Amino acid sequence: MGFRRGARTFSSILTITIMLLLALMPLVKSEAVASQNNNISIIADLLVDRNNDARPDRLGKKVTVRGRATVGTNVLNNQYLLLYVQDHTAGIMVFSDTLEVSVSKGDSLLVTGTLKLHASKPEIVVDDLEVLHSETRSPKPKPLSQAFTDPEGHRGLLVSGEAIVKDRNPSKNIKMLRISPTNGGADSLHIFVSRANIHYENFNFDALEVGDRIHIRGILIRYISDFTGKTLYQVLPRRPDDLTMNNLQPMVSEGSFIYADTDTTSGIIYMLLESGLWGYNLSNKSWRFLDALEDFEESFKTYEFGFNEKTNVIQLWSRGMGKLFSINPETYDIEREDHSAEHQNQFGHFPFFRDSTLYAFGGFGYWNYHNMIIHFNHSQTQWGIQSVGPSSPYPNRRIPTTGMYDRQKDQLYIFGGRGTESGYAGDRNAVAQDYRDIWSFSFDSQQWNKIMTLEQPENGAGGIIHPSKIGKTNKGSSSLYLPEKQLWFIPTVEPNPLHDTFYFRTVNLSTQNTRGITSPDFDRSNNFIPTNYFYNPEADEVVFVGIENLANAKSYPVRIHRIPADSLVGKISDPPFYLSANLYYYLIGLFVIGGFLYWFNKNMRNGKKAEEQESESLSYHSLLQASWYNGQEKKLLEYMHGQDRFLNSQEIEELLWNDIESYDYRRRLRNDILKEINRKFKKHFPELERLILRKKDPNDNRRYLYGLNKQLIED
Repeated sequence: MGFRRGARTFSSILTITIMLLLALMPLVKSEAVASQNNNISIIADLLVDRNNDARPDRLGKKVTVRGRATVGTNVLNNQYLLLYVQDHTAGIMVFSDTLEVSVSKGDSLLVTGTLKLHASKPEIVVDDLEVLHSETRSPKPKPLSQAFTDPEGHRGLLVSGEAIVKDRNPSKNIKMLRISPTNGGADSLHIFVSRANIHYENFNFDALEVGDRIHIRGILIRYISDFTGKTLYQVLPRRPDDLTMNNLQPMVSEGSFIYADTDTTSGIIYMLLESGLWGYNLSNKSWRFLDALEDFEESFKTYEFGFNEKTNVIQLWSRGMGKLFSINPETYDIEREDHSAEHQNQFGHFPFFRDSTLYAFGGFGYWNYHNMIIHFNHSQTQWGIQSVGPSSPYPNRRIPTTGMYDRQKDQLYIFGGRGTESGYAGDRNAVAQDYRDIWSFSFDSQQWNKIMTLEQPENGAGGIIHPSKIGKTNKGSSSLYLPEKQLWFIPTVEPNPLHDTFYFRTVNLSTQNTRGITSPDFDRSNNFIPTNYFYNPEADEVVFVGIENLANAKSYPVRIHRIPADSLVGKISDPPFYLSANLYYYLIGLFVIGGFLYWFNKNMRNGKKAEEQESESLSYHSLLQASWYNGQEKKLLEYMHGQDRFLNSQEIEELLWNDIESYDYRRRLRNDILKEINRKFKKHFPELERLILRKKDPNDNRRYLYGLNKQLIED
């Protein structure tokens, strides 16, 4: 009895003890974690040198740091583990000649080891290195301009910015430059590439001269010479694209991609190549390397590219739709917009921006061609399908050849493409189909409408040109549209035994007929291969992006060609009608004209009455009372009517937005309100001309004046 009672007592005590221990274990673990966190040093503390002997005070001590890798393994050295890690205070070199750990740029690391010096540079000789489970994210570079004025405060940090080359090392065996700020300051830094860098041979310092303006990105370190005792602050570029010279034509490798889009407000052409993001300034005609976009870890060529003028961001989205990323053109920060998966359903789609929203028509995926329009819903961060009226016809399902969105008419146009008769490609008996028709979709009526079919030219010319030396281009800029003239230029190539002749087939969308062909001033066979096409409304010019056609080359410089829009229109040549494939339609037209004249004479009296009613509906006062114009739009119309003259853009901006200081923003607002007034007017009076006209300033052909169309307005 006593033994059993004692056993039960012992068992109860043991149970209670175990429960207490289990309850206390999280506290013990928390204290251990807290203790570990207390042992983690900020990197700036490891660099402290209170006695100024160029040796850190904690030299030889065991240290632990946590931060992000600014360069991965097998870049600065492919024999040993050598990389840099930084936190919010500073950065430091990490080294081991025994440890084998794979680290990628942007990895979150926990590093423990001994603080030592190597060639005057502090380093942690690693005992333990842990890659923490965290989203890979590269640290945002510090501005190089700040590093010039305070290099000591930027030691070990990633820096980026523009500079001027002041000196080159005279020895060809040392790749080092001295650089200074672009503002003419007396401060200087050095750019240095170690022979251990696996890309050493690809850094071309010979192409740089004193005075060149460059863009540099790299890790800032302090180096003290053992011989002279001189202190140098050096920027270590990691890869060749960390160092680029401004105003050099970017290069495109054979078979690579070239994506381009334009910000007409700022006058910048953005271009995405394998080397990263470039910008071409239309005002000063200069190139600038913007950013390598290293944080975007997927292949650029699997994405489409465009500039969203309403939100002022560069966007990348999956070629099959699904993923959507935005890039800030000021900071180059990359942000994912969607919460969806890869669709893989619309490869070859035609993309366009409607207001601030990305849309896409057609494409191919999962053995089917498509004729749907999808759009990105910003509020739900998901994709949706555009509604189409129940009575609307549909274009055949296809991969469209090209397309165009007319903002003023709020209509999408698509041309041609390829598919199958059934729209399904999984059947081996499916018959391939090439399309040459033009369709429009009105977002107002939600109706598709077939406009016309472009006949195959007698010379055997094909569809849109795709240069064999270029792997891919973005479809959003694959044709050219002049909105004021409603002329659509579709690039075409004419086969020739010696070379291909490039020209445009021109479609007049207002009359819905072809206007013949036109060839730009450049000679494609010898000099220039166009890849992207833009209209610049600020200068009323056409801008071509393309490559220089070099013989026996593996890479090609990108070129920009610009010609006045009127010059391109003036080159349109219509073939003699007796050689045209449309002769049949001309003969039919003769009979149609007779019927039209009869109808015209019969209804002329009714037409005059309708014209009188129409004139009454366009009185100035009734126009201002229209509910479709907002307060600012009415204010501008009243001012234009009261001035009774054409206004310059500055006068319009001062009238409506004198409280806004940003010139670019005011210009964007001015363009938007003028387009919106005309769009609303055309919506209610589609048979009439534009309400606000634009003409060139007789005192300055680079500027435009704006005024009311007095033929439409009565007091």
